[in-house]
Amino acid sequence: MTHRRTVQPLGGQLGERITVSLSLDLRCEPRARPLDLVLVLDASPDIGRSRLADLKLALERAIARIDLAEGAGMRIAVLAYDDRGLLDGDLSLTGDREALLRSLRRVETGSRPCISVASNCGAAAALRRAAEVLDLSAVEGSRRVVVLASAGIGRRLDDPSYEPQLPCIELSQAALALRSRRDATVLMTACASDESGFCGRRCLTGKSTDDARFALLSPTSEWSPIEFALPALAEGSGDFHPVERIDIVDLLPPELEYVGGAQPGAIDGRRLSWTGYPLTRSLEISLRYWLEARNCGDIPSSEDASYTLRYLGPMWGGVIRSETLAMPRLTIGCEALPSSPTPTAPTPTPQGPTVTNTPGASSSPTVGPSRSPTASPTTARPGQPSLFLPVVLSGACGGEASRLPRDWILALDVSGSMAGAAGPPFAGASRWSASESVVRAILGALRPGIDRTMILQYGEAGELSESAGGLMPCCGPALDALDEGHIRLRNGHPWAALDRARWRLETAPPLGGARRPGLVFVTDMRRGDLGASEEALMLQLTAEARAAGISIYAVALGEQADARYLSRWTGRPTNSVDARRLALPLDRSLAAWLQCTP
Repeated sequence: MTHRRTVQPLGGQLGERITVSLSLDLRCEPRARPLDLVLVLDASPDIGRSRLADLKLALERAIARIDLAEGAGMRIAVLAYDDRGLLDGDLSLTGDREALLRSLRRVETGSRPCISVASNCGAAAALRRAAEVLDLSAVEGSRRVVVLASAGIGRRLDDPSYEPQLPCIELSQAALALRSRRDATVLMTACASDESGFCGRRCLTGKSTDDARFALLSPTSEWSPIEFALPALAEGSGDFHPVERIDIVDLLPPELEYVGGAQPGAIDGRRLSWTGYPLTRSLEISLRYWLEARNCGDIPSSEDASYTLRYLGPMWGGVIRSETLAMPRLTIGCEALPSSPTPTAPTPTPQGPTVTNTPGASSSPTVGPSRSPTASPTTARPGQPSLFLPVVLSGACGGEASRLPRDWILALDVSGSMAGAAGPPFAGASRWSASESVVRAILGALRPGIDRTMILQYGEAGELSESAGGLMPCCGPALDALDEGHIRLRNGHPWAALDRARWRLETAPPLGGARRPGLVFVTDMRRGDLGASEEALMLQLTAEARAAGISIYAVALGEQADARYLSRWTGRPTNSVDARRLALPLDRSLAAWLQCTP
C-alpha cells in the first residue's frame, strides 16, 4: 500500500484556495497464500441423479476457470456422502487438474439409508472427514475452506418414523467444530432444494443472518452461483477480496473550510470521509479537493488525515489497519485577498475521486420540442451529507467525453416495497416519491435537444411501462411519463428492464457522431431480494451490457439502501450511490454528477 497527501500552497492569504491532493495505491496478492479447498458433495437419494449431474457440471466449469498453479497454488479434495456416510474416493488434496476431475466424475448417487447413529451418517460425517483431510495434508498457513454442496436435509414425509431434528443437531455440531478450528477454516454452503427438502442453513450456522457471501442458495437444480464463486474465492476478488473496504478521513481544523472538489461520501461537521470497495488485485484512488482558511496564522492542514483498511473476517481475520497521512502546517497571512467584481478564474467544477479497479466526435443532434423540468426547491440542512457518486465522478470534469450527447434510460423500480420510507434527505417521503425527485433532478441536468432519454418502469413477470416514443429528445415525453402516474406491481424484475433498455439503445435512430449510452436504476433492491438463479442472470446481463458499451449506474433508496450490492450490477463500486448520501438541492448535485460522468 502506497499513499501520498500533498497540500499546496503551504503559505498564503485569507480567502486563497488551498489544494489537497491525496492518492492511495493498493496492491493485493491473495494467491501469495495457498488455498486448500475440500468439496463435500451430497450424493444421497435426496439430490437425485439429474441434480447431482448439474452440480458436477457446474464444479467442472468452475475448476476450468481456476489456475491451480498460480501463486502459492491451490489444492482441492472431493468428498461425497450419502445417507449412510462417506462414499469411496480419493480423500486427499491435489493440485492435479485431471486427477481432480476424475474424482469428481466418479461421484454417483448412493442408495442405502443410514442404519447407525446420526453422527456416523451423511453430511455430519463428511464434515468431520473434511477436517481430517485438512489436518493431514493442508499446507501450513494456507487459506482453508470447506464447501458443502447439498440438496438439503430431506423431509421424508412418507416415513412417519423419520425425525429431521436429529440429523440437524448432528450437522450443527459438526459445522460448529469445523468453524471453531484454530486454522480459521471457513465453511461455505451451496444448496439447491425444492419443496421436498430444505437447505438446512440454520443447521449449519445456528442463525439466519450468516454472511450471504458464504451461503450460495439456489432454487431447484440451479448451481450457477458456485460456478462463479469458486474462481473468485481462489483469486481473492469480488466478494472475497481480502480488503472489504477502504475508509479515508480528513478532519479539518476549525480554521479551514471545505469549498469543493472531490465530493466526500459524508460531511459530518468538519469531518470529510470517502469510502472505496476493492474488487480486483489493484485499486487506485485519487482525490483532489479545495479548502479555504477562515483565520490567519500558523495552522495545521488537518487534525486527523488517515485511511483505514477493513479486512474480510473469514480467511483474513477481520483485521482493521489504519495509517496516518501527511498533515503539513500552513502559514496564512492576515490580509485578505482583494475582491473583484469579475472573477479572475473560473470556479472549479466539483470533481470526484478517481477509483480504478484494475484487471470513446461531436454529434449534430436533431433539435425538437422539449420541456424543461422544474426541480422542487430544497434547502440543505446542517450536517446534511453531500453527494457521493465517486464512480461517475471518476472522469475528468468538463472533458471531451463529458460533452458527448447522452442516450440515457432511467429504470424505475415500481414494486410494492417502494412504498416504504426513503429516509434522509427525503424526510418522510416514500421511496417512490424519492425516486421521482431523483429522476426529475437527473432530467434537469440533461440538455434539451442534445441528449435523449426515456423512462422505464419495471415489474412482475417482465411487465414494463415506458415513456411515449421510446428514446426521445430530452425531456418532454419522460416528464409526461412521471406526470401520468405509474403501474404498481408486487415485485420488480430488473432484468426485464435491462433487456428492454439495451434493445432501445441499440435500435435508436442514429443522430451522427459518437454518443454515450447509459442506464440508471433507481431501486431499493438489496442483497437477498433475488434468488440465486435470478442473481446469476442479472449479473450475466449487466456484464454483457457493459461489454456492449452501455454504462450502468444505480441509485439505492431506502433506510437500508444497499449500494454495495448494486455495484455488482454496475461493475464498479463507485457507479452505485446510496441516496442517503445525496446533497440538497438534488438538481445541483446531480448536474455536477452528469458533468463529470466518464
